[in-house]
Amino acid sequence: MIKLSADNERIKMKAILVSFYRTTDFNPNYYYPLSLHYLKAYANKELADDITISIKDYSVEEDSSHVVYDLLKDSPDLIGFSCYVWNTKEILLISNLLKKLSPAVKIVLGGPQVTYTADSVLTENEWVDVIVRGEGEQTFAELLKYYLNYGPAIEEIKGISHRTNGKIQSNESRPLIKNLDDIPSPFNEGIGDKSHSILIETQRGCPFECAFCDSHKNFKSVRYFSLERVKKDLHYLITSGVKRLFLADSTFNLDGKRAKEILRYIGSINKDTVISTELRAELLDRETVDLLEKAGVDFVEFGLQSTNPITSKNIGRETNFTKFEEGISFLEKSKIQYVIQLIIGLPGDDLSSFKNSMDYVLHLAPTTLQAFELQLLPGTALYENADQHGMLFHVTPPHLVIQTQTFSYSDMMKAKQLSREAFLMYPRNYAILANLSDLRPSELIEKWVAWRETKIDLSFSDYEKLKGIRRLLLFSRFIQELLLQNNSSAVTNLYITVKCNLLVSLIVFKYFNKVIRRLFLRRP
Repeated sequence: MIKLSADNERIKMKAILVSFYRTTDFNPNYYYPLSLHYLKAYANKELADDITISIKDYSVEEDSSHVVYDLLKDSPDLIGFSCYVWNTKEILLISNLLKKLSPAVKIVLGGPQVTYTADSVLTENEWVDVIVRGEGEQTFAELLKYYLNYGPAIEEIKGISHRTNGKIQSNESRPLIKNLDDIPSPFNEGIGDKSHSILIETQRGCPFECAFCDSHKNFKSVRYFSLERVKKDLHYLITSGVKRLFLADSTFNLDGKRAKEILRYIGSINKDTVISTELRAELLDRETVDLLEKAGVDFVEFGLQSTNPITSKNIGRETNFTKFEEGISFLEKSKIQYVIQLIIGLPGDDLSSFKNSMDYVLHLAPTTLQAFELQLLPGTALYENADQHGMLFHVTPPHLVIQTQTFSYSDMMKAKQLSREAFLMYPRNYAILANLSDLRPSELIEKWVAWRETKIDLSFSDYEKLKGIRRLLLFSRFIQELLLQNNSSAVTNLYITVKCNLLVSLIVFKYFNKVIRRLFLRRP
């Protein structure tokens, strides 16, 4: 693929790495495509004089014609795509168009969605030239050397699947990089728009073996960037004015001592950067929570998934609930917001056990309850053993499960509706109103839905469109009517009405107090 100019001078190879991102109501932030910047940084260690690598990112909602035009206008030699469960359909569509319009361009795919399905992706999509499997920095750099005609033969490049003489071949897997500091910092060339949410890794790998997750299969051992490297990158990001930073480790507090040292360092330099991360509640202690606050961490995620012991055993995710509750209790007096996550459709769960899980989470009073529909990710134990659990799922990404042998399709839709209602009700401090009732949260939500749809003929989508104060007043009205159902006493009526109104005022006060604090307060 070496090109020469009219003066016989070597022309740099052009490569574009492409990310398609997706935002949601729960997470509207755009995330910096960290994995692609790692690929570029590693390749540039040796190939900066021979290749120009640019990175482009688009929303999955973006018009495909615009994307194709934008990618081809500079006549690239190679286009690489980062494939995840949420963007692979769009990537295959666009890469097909690219190949038709520019047959010479090399199409390279990588990422978790294609690592374990490489042969089938190549078989079904003849325009794809190469798939990079697993950790990609070394593999992608060697592939570029091959295309520059001074690297190993394509059959010798570990960690790729490709076509040779029309036949698909999967080469030997590549060992993981032993020293992560061998990968140059992905921030060496700057980060562009500082308003984006920036990801940073302090480690790779996961020691847990959850059956729904592919993290431990891609990275079987936990490896760490040196503290010196982590602190250097954090210093650059924070002092350069990054607004939001996500510590993107599978479990940031896996090594508690190391996590505390990193948090102490962040706290010593951070003034305005808002930070979030994923933690294991069972590993939390009060000192870590204090350090999280001082570092500017305002939001953390906990994956509980299910409280059903049968389900927990099926997915290899058994929880010590005493330790879990203790960890959550440390957050109660902090300013840190947190979400506890469940998954709908796990093997062994049904509607009743999902309600139990939801009730358990809501009694812990997190900032938000978030429930995901189960996706069978290629390479995971659940994907490989779907028949064993009677799982029906979409064969195309995002591989949503629609039924299991214990969880019917209709019940999964009910669980989804319950979780959506809970998402609207509980994160806005409605819990202090809801707790006036003796009903379990799931029962209260069901009664609320029935009241809203029959009494005032308001669907979920119409309710969602209402302004916050209007939604709150409606919910308060429902609670008052519920509590007064079997009581006609004028005194009780007045007491309940006054109490509900006071609680509504308290909820509104807390909301505006939080807004004002976020707008005007700064850490010292």
